[in-house]
Amino acid sequence: ARNSAWISSTSACPPGSKVMAGKLYAWGYSAEGALGLPQEIADNPDGYVVPPVEVPSAVPWKMVSTCGGSSVAIKEDGTLWTAGTNSDGILGRGIADESFVSWEFGQVGTDTDWVKVAANNWWYKVALKSDGTLWMWGSSMGWGPYSENYSTVPVQIGTDSDWKDFSIGMWFIAAIKDDGTLWVMGDNDEGQLGDPLLGTGTYNYFVQTTMTDCAKVFC
Repeated sequence: ARNSAWISSTSACPPGSKVMAGKLYAWGYSAEGALGLPQEIADNPDGYVVPPVEVPSAVPWKMVSTCGGSSVAIKEDGTLWTAGTNSDGILGRGIADESFVSWEFGQVGTDTDWVKVAANNWWYKVALKSDGTLWMWGSSMGWGPYSENYSTVPVQIGTDSDWKDFSIGMWFIAAIKDDGTLWVMGDNDEGQLGDPLLGTGTYNYFVQTTMTDCAKVFC
C-alpha cells in the first residue's frame, strides 16, 4: 500500500487522510493532490508525505474519505470539501476541466447539512445529508443518477428522503433506510448486490433486497 491509516475511515484505498479529535492529518501518496496539503508540501520529488501532516482549518473536521487521486471531507459545520484531481468532475465543484488539480481543500457548494461521505477510487463519490437524501457525483459508471457520463456537482439519487446509512463498493452502492431495509444499486455482474433474485444486470436505481432490520452497512 502507498499509505498508512491513522484511524478507520469510509474507504480503504490509498492515499490516506484521517480525522482525530477534530484535526485532519494526511500522509502517503501525494503526487495528485489527494491529501489536501499545500502544493509546496505535497508536490515533492518523493511523491509522498511522511510523517503525518495536519491539514489546517479554522473549523474542526468531522470526517474524511480518501481514495485514488482525491479526498472528500465534512467539517463540523456540515460543509462539504474536496481536494485532488478532477477526473470525471469528481471534485464536485462544477469544474469541467478534468486536468484541474486542487492541492488544498475547496468547498463544494454552500450547503451545511452533510453528515457522511465516501470516495470510490478515481470515479465517483457519494454523500448523505441530514434530511435523509443521498447524493452522487463524478463518473456515472453507467448506472449513476444522471444521464451524462459524469456530473461535476452533487446530484440526488432518486427522491427518497429516509436514508439512514450507506456504503460504496467498486461498482455499487448499498444503503439502509430508516425502517432497516437494505437497498442496492449499480453493477451486479459478480453478485455484489447481494440478492440472487437480481440476476447479473445493472441497476441505475435503488432496488430493495430481502434484508431487513439492518443497522449499518459495510462494503
